[in-house]
Order: sequence, then structure tokens, then C-alpha cells
Amino acid sequence: MGRLIFADESVQKYLSKLVADGSWNIGLVIGQQGQGDGSQRDYVIHVARTPEPVEDVADIESENEAEEEDSNKEMRSVPRPASLEDANELWVSTHAKQTTKMLPGGMSVIGLFAIAPPKMMEASQAKLRQLLYAVHRSVDKGRILQSKGQNMMDRILVQICSQTRKLTCRTLDVNYHLSTYRAAEWKYQSILDRFIRLETRVAINLSLPVPLDTAKQNLSKQIKTSLTPYCNNIWESLATVNKQMRNLDQTLEFTDSKKGRLTKGSTTHHKYVVDLFLSATSDKGITSGPVLSECGARMQISGAISGRAFVHNKATVNEGIEAIKQDVIRSLSSRCQLLCEDINVIEEDRVANLHELYDTPKRVFAHVPGFPITFCDYAFKDETNKDIMERYSELLDIRLQEENLELEAESFLDDEDRDDMLKAEDSASCEGRTSAPPPNVDSVSHSSSAGSLLSEPGAGVRAIGVVASGALAAVIAGMSYLYLGTES
Repeated sequence: MGRLIFADESVQKYLSKLVADGSWNIGLVIGQQGQGDGSQRDYVIHVARTPEPVEDVADIESENEAEEEDSNKEMRSVPRPASLEDANELWVSTHAKQTTKMLPGGMSVIGLFAIAPPKMMEASQAKLRQLLYAVHRSVDKGRILQSKGQNMMDRILVQICSQTRKLTCRTLDVNYHLSTYRAAEWKYQSILDRFIRLETRVAINLSLPVPLDTAKQNLSKQIKTSLTPYCNNIWESLATVNKQMRNLDQTLEFTDSKKGRLTKGSTTHHKYVVDLFLSATSDKGITSGPVLSECGARMQISGAISGRAFVHNKATVNEGIEAIKQDVIRSLSSRCQLLCEDINVIEEDRVANLHELYDTPKRVFAHVPGFPITFCDYAFKDETNKDIMERYSELLDIRLQEENLELEAESFLDDEDRDDMLKAEDSASCEGRTSAPPPNVDSVSHSSSAGSLLSEPGAGVRAIGVVASGALAAVIAGMSYLYLGTES
């Protein structure tokens, strides 16, 4: 028996509108898949057509080269491909990767949809298969933890004939290139009111040494490598739900002992607060003492992340906790990636002994009218609300008003915080103090201290930091990139 896929009624309206337009389309299927419990049910909450391609598309996604080169070229629209068979594989996969950053925990790009007349659809079967694999590779490549929280590898392919309006749904295991399609049943239902919302706030204060043999890598690779142990610690952390340790196999849905189970449609109005408790020990369970290593760089990351996830009302406690952990890890990774793209770091062009403090983008949630699941975006300090709304329009095909944006979930460093950060780094460097081990992450605590690093003579030191200060209600993110020249 194939998978059973429930798509919200809003998806039906969206696809019907595209079919009525008469032109071929390719786009993303966004939702939540059943995980390793044998579940055969998937939930589709939204679909978004891929925007028209532009010139220099290779420059957008060529991670191995573009992150080390200035790729800020003017983008101009190019003619739309004549057929679905000519759809740009890199452009579609880039759309999937960028859209993934805008999804809360528990949600992901789980497939593709295609709309075309019969002959074009038949001629494009090989292309659609290639696109499914390309989307999977693109999204998977950006994840820090490659094997965590992504057990289900079946991806959905929805094909709609623009003439007969007939819908065909199949799934493909993208882990194997020789896998064959399996039939799936696609049903429209009102499912959005069945999702449960989880929230967390994670304070971070990390001083991460970068080994000398990796110090010459580009900034993005340094961050990904250095953050992996911390993100693994987040994934392995203990968690409480509404201050209680719950049986992981229980259904997450809230139950009031006096009134009984919540009524249908009310679950999304209840916020489940998840607190994460990280281990202070090493991966082997043994408390680590001081370790001497030759380092060419050091990353200082401090701050607080506002996390948010959504799971269906049949989800277990474990699935809910994994969804919020996934969101924290993805949010931290997305900020760092976007910052690297923004500053276009070129190692040899940096100036020694120069202190620089960069703000990472802050998270901006969006409340779509009539849509209880919030999406998110990341905005730099110089970006306007209009810029944010344009990205929602381009990537998710959602039209928003300014009042739909949740702008206060996070905020930027003010001038005083920035000065304190730089003074702390200067003081630490001059005194030659080594940084203390990073404290445990407590989802309801804050830290504003900046660490320091004692370098061996002759070693260049670079520091990257994210600073948080102020009230718990204001989550602040910043990034410093510090170069201390080679000592003579």
C-alpha cells in the first residue's frame, strides 16, 4: 500500500488557479512527513511555484566558488523555457534550498509539483526525476547534521494535466538512484487546524577553536565544521515540554485533566514551551579538561535564538521535540550562511589587526491571514519590511502586508552592546586570557559575555561572535570577525 498524503484545501485552490492560467509550472511541495514510526501519512500545508529564472543562476548556488568570490552581479530576467523538459535543474534546487530557510521546525520541502499538457508531461518524466534528486541534494547539502531528523527519504511528485485537470501522485526514494516510483493517494482536507505549535528560546555562548589545518577554508566551511559538535549536542539534549518530562512515545497533544482532550481546531492556540538541557560533558560522556591544540582561528558565538516548530496533532512527544531541535539547528545555520553570503569573505583581502563586528540577520516570522502556521525570514539591519515581503512573495508566492510581520521576536545589537563586545574582545586579547568552556544552553536564560583566546606566537587569530544582551523578550544576534595579525 502506498503513502496517504493529506493536502490542505488551500493547496487545492492554489493549484486550481495555476491550472487555469494555462501555462506549464514547476514548484515545491511543503509539509511534514511521517517519520521512523512506520507512519504512512504525510501532510502538505503549502505549495509554491518556482519563480522565473534569471541570468547567472550558477553564481547563486555555486557554493564551492561563489562563497570565495564576489558574485554580486546584476540579475536580469531571461526568457522562460519553452517546455517543462527545459526547466533549469539548478534554479529549481536553489529555490528549494532558499525556501527551506523560511520554514519553521517540522516543515520541509517534501516534493515537487508539475503542471503541463499531456504530451509535455510525458516528455518530461526523466527531467522530473532529475529535479527530485537535485532538490534533495541541494537541501541536504546545507544541513549541518546530515543523518539527524531526516529518516523518511520518500519525496512526492504531483503531476497535474492542464487539460483534463487529472492529478497523479507518486513517491520516490531519493536515497537510491535506481529506485522506482510508488503510487500514493492524494486527498484534500482541512488540516491546518490540526497542527500543534512549539516554541523555545536558546541562549548561546560558544568559543569554538578552528584547527590550523582548516583555518584557510572559507568562512562558511569553518562555521559548519566548528558548529557540528554543538549542534549534535543540541540534538542529543534532554527536553521538557511545558516544564514536564514527558514519555517520548506519548501523543504530544495537550490534555486538560479537568476538561479532557482539547476540542478539534483548538490545538494550534496552545503554545507548548520546550526547554532544552545540554550536556556539559564530551561526546564520550567524560568531562573534558583543558586541551592544547594548534588553532588558526576561533569563532565566538553568543546570543539567543527564537525557535518555533509545528507538528500534526497525532505526533508523539519525541516528534515534537525533534522538530524544535531541528528548527534551532537550521536557524543557527541559516543565519551564518546568510552572513557569509552577505559579506563575501575573501581571506587574502582582509586586513590584519582590524576589529570588525557584523550583525547576523534577525528572524522575522510571518502570520498569513487564515493560516495558523507561521513562516519565517531573516533580515539584515539595512533591509526594510518591503524587502522581507518581496522575498515571501518570490519564494513562497505569498502576499503579505506589514501588519502580518512579527518584527519583535528578535532584535539587533544597539550601539552600546556593540561597543561592549569590542571592548571585551580587546581586553581579552591584551590580557592573554583563555576563554572558559561555553556554558550549558538554557532556553530561558541569556548571556552577554564575549569569550577570548590565547594564541601561540606566530599563529593568526580570527574570532567570530554573536552577542546577546537585554531583556528576554528581545533576542539579539550579532557577528564579529576579528583578525589579529601574525606576531613577530
